[in-house]
Amino acid sequence: MSEGNIYLIQCSLEQSLYKLTPYGLKDISASSKCIDSAQEDLCRQIIDATGDGEVILEIFPPIEKKNTVGKSFHVSIGYNDSVRALNKEVLYKYGNCNKCHFGIKGERSLALLSVDAMPKGDVCGVSGCFPEIKIYSSSFIGALSSMEVAHLELRPVLYDKKECGYFELITKSAITPVGLKGAEYPNDFQQSWKCDICGHKAFSVFSEDFDYGTKFISPESINDSTTLMLFIDDGFSVSLMFRKETWKALIENNKKLRLVTDNVITVYPEFIESPILDEPSSFEWV
Repeated sequence: MSEGNIYLIQCSLEQSLYKLTPYGLKDISASSKCIDSAQEDLCRQIIDATGDGEVILEIFPPIEKKNTVGKSFHVSIGYNDSVRALNKEVLYKYGNCNKCHFGIKGERSLALLSVDAMPKGDVCGVSGCFPEIKIYSSSFIGALSSMEVAHLELRPVLYDKKECGYFELITKSAITPVGLKGAEYPNDFQQSWKCDICGHKAFSVFSEDFDYGTKFISPESINDSTTLMLFIDDGFSVSLMFRKETWKALIENNKKLRLVTDNVITVYPEFIESPILDEPSSFEWV
């Protein structure tokens, strides 16, 4: 069996115990008063049953963890498989920065993305281009409502010079994350930086109070009239973002989808900050 598979996990709270049960795997479950302990136990059982040494758990419904800095209304969509772009030089309308190699202004050109391998999974990352592009399977697109995709441009992806059943979702606007007071912005592997030539910036937020990958946005970036499906641009890539109610309904109706999510926190204004970012003299990926 391949490794790095996503396992959809039903989570319930029974008599002060978190009970985790994977869909599609019989006679496997884990319970504990601590959700982290339950996940560790479940991972060991899945490894023993499947031989998958890189288990990825997607807890459903998403666990609500208490915090004092904001509210959790959304999740963003990640991926567990990647391919490589073959035509990175022509993917951005204004070309690429000579220093950081990110697409200037981030606006896509009209060129169709061409990749080096047949994508797998429902969401796939595309490396070798900056920012990284995410592509989505026809199964995933088909699970969305017509209202959700009406304002998007679905652009086919090419493999071996032919359409391969995956699509880019092109949007004209995306939410920009904010910094969190008291958090750190790691510089290892140039996770947080600003380019002094093109002005592009990206940063990761690390806080012991939140899971790795959690994103933070301001209340002003969303409002009651905003569509239920949004995009968030963290500088490294642009990800789909759903309200949790929409996400739960999507998974309830399409349990064959294998998707992984990160939590998104809408931060109270008094906890928002703008991180001070280093301007590297060079970039590791160039």
